[in-house]
Order: sequence, then structure tokens, then C-alpha cells
Amino acid sequence: MGGVFRDLEDGVIKRGFCLGCGACVAACPVQCLSLQDGTPTLQGKCINCGVCYEECLHTAGFDRVGKQWKVEMTDPDLGPYLSIHIAESPEKAVKERAQDGGAVTAMLKTLLEYEYVDGAIVTGVGAKPLQPEGKVVTTPDEVEEYAGSKYCRGPLFTAVREAVKHYGRSRLALVGLPCQIATLRRIQTSNPTNRQLAESVKLAIGLFCEGAFQYRFFREVVEGQARIPLAEVERVEVSGDKVIVYRMQKPPREIALAIAKKYIDLACRVCTDFSAVLADISVGAAGSPKGKSTVIIRTNAGADAFNFVARMNGIKTKPLEVGSGGIEEIRKASQRKKDGAKRTLERLRASKQPVPLWAES
Repeated sequence: MGGVFRDLEDGVIKRGFCLGCGACVAACPVQCLSLQDGTPTLQGKCINCGVCYEECLHTAGFDRVGKQWKVEMTDPDLGPYLSIHIAESPEKAVKERAQDGGAVTAMLKTLLEYEYVDGAIVTGVGAKPLQPEGKVVTTPDEVEEYAGSKYCRGPLFTAVREAVKHYGRSRLALVGLPCQIATLRRIQTSNPTNRQLAESVKLAIGLFCEGAFQYRFFREVVEGQARIPLAEVERVEVSGDKVIVYRMQKPPREIALAIAKKYIDLACRVCTDFSAVLADISVGAAGSPKGKSTVIIRTNAGADAFNFVARMNGIKTKPLEVGSGGIEEIRKASQRKKDGAKRTLERLRASKQPVPLWAES
């Protein structure tokens, strides 16, 4: 056993590397932890079981979790893969509401409609406008409700606990950012762990990510500086060097991406995973034409699910050839993220600031 909650608090939370993913809170067998403003907090009697510590990504790091998951990085930039596709939803309404052609929404809708999975965990909006929060969806219509990128991390794993404990689900699809997918693999391979949660997720869909914004970006920049009430924002999209804010019945507004990037936190800045290499299926815009998604099939579980959706005519797809310009775009984005993480660690060490536990040795 590596540690208990106080060790997690000292080694991850106080150092500024907590993801706010809720894995420790969801897994606690005596439910003595809760999230307070996105931070895990002890609110009951801890039994020092160590589950919270062993389920945290940042007590292990991406490399160790990959080894635990027994993944062979056959391609240093793309990660392991079986096939790569350009995909989009066949439904016009989905493409209009969702991100980059709606490939993720299309897959989840079909998987739920034909009961391939019995629920899905996605990021929706919490009590405050645009504030990310894990949601349990059980019908195709609910999937559409939560479509679109949020560009923030949310407490995804408390929704897994809700799906298992309250909905009685055991065959879940989970959609998450690379760090959240790696956390899932940490949960599924660690000992001790909460096996009921670990075994409930059968399909992991990862999203390409160059860094998530803190919720403060929306409050301080979108609402504070740009004077856009968050309640009137329909969706947000990153395109080129701009963050585009779409408003209800009003023209969209643009904010320089350079401003938004100032709101990427330390946990993102030390992350080396752009394309969610530990997922069963990875999806993102990089590598495909505008309005479509790149879909990387990484595992047999991912291939089975994707092929099922295609057979049910739930998605339009064609191969993306390795060696094409699209593949090179993904490679460059992957390398940028690795280089950025390396620079961040070098800066932290040079200024004698805390580094992640996994980077100490």
C-alpha cells in the first residue's frame, strides 16, 4: 500500500496536481471524502485503507499506469492502435449540436439504443452555467442533451459511483479526457481498489486534449472581461488561435486562445498524453477535415464496439491512412504536449517548486 488520504493530500492536492476527477471520493468504501469546490476533502473518519491513494493517477504517473495496463506503445506518438478512421454522425441534428461531426454522440446513441452498454458516463453541466460535472446517461436522447466539448475537467468518477450504486449499471461506456482515461486504468489495475467501480466500465472512449481550462476562465474572461453572461452561452469551440463562444440568438464572440491558455493548470501542463493512448477508442478533431472526427481504434473492445455501431448504420466512416497529412497533424500535437510537459517539469525543478510524485525519482 502506497499511502492514505493524508499522503494523497500532501503529495498531490497541496502540490497543485489534483485533477478534481472524483476518483478518490467515489472509491472511498466508508464515504468519508467529498469534493469541496473541486477539491477532495476529508469529512468523516478515515479507516486508512489506502484506496484513495492507490486510485489517483498522480501518485503513479502515466508511464506506470500504462505498464500496469500492459500497453505496448507500438507508436511513440499515436500510441497503440488497430485502425484509424474519419467519422461523423449520419444525423444532421446531431452534427449541428455536437462537436466535430458528432462521432462520440453517434457511437453512444447506437450503443445505448441496442443495449450494447447499459449506461454511459459523460461530462455535462453542473449547477452553474458551463461548470463541468459527470453525468449518467441511459437513453439515446440524453446523449444528445450533453453533446459537445466542455473544455474543462469535471468530477467524472462520482458519476460512475452513481451509475453503479443508484442505477444498478454494470456495462458502462465512459467518455473522458486522457487524464481521466488513465485514472480509469489506474482504478482498474491497482490493489487495493474499489472493484465494483473498476469492473463496471466496459468501454473507455478518450478525447484528444491539448489542455483543459479551469472553470475560472469562463467566470473571469468570458463573463468578466468579455461581458458575456454564462447563462446565454450555448457552446464553446476552439478553432485555430481562437476560442469561439456561441450565444443564444446572438452573434458568436471570439477570445484569443493565448488568453485561455493562461487558465490551464499544473496537472494539465505536466500531462504527456494528447490522444488518450490508454483508451479503447480515441476521438478528436486533429487529423480530419473540419466537421468530422478522427477515431483511433486501440483495443479489441474498441474495435468490437465501433464495428457494431457501423453495422447498425450509426456512424459514417472511412479509413484514415497512416502516413497521411492527418496522421502527421496528430503526431505533431502529441509531440507538442510531451515537449510542453518536459519544459514545465524543468521549470518547476529549476525554481525548486514541487513536482508530481512520479517525477521525483
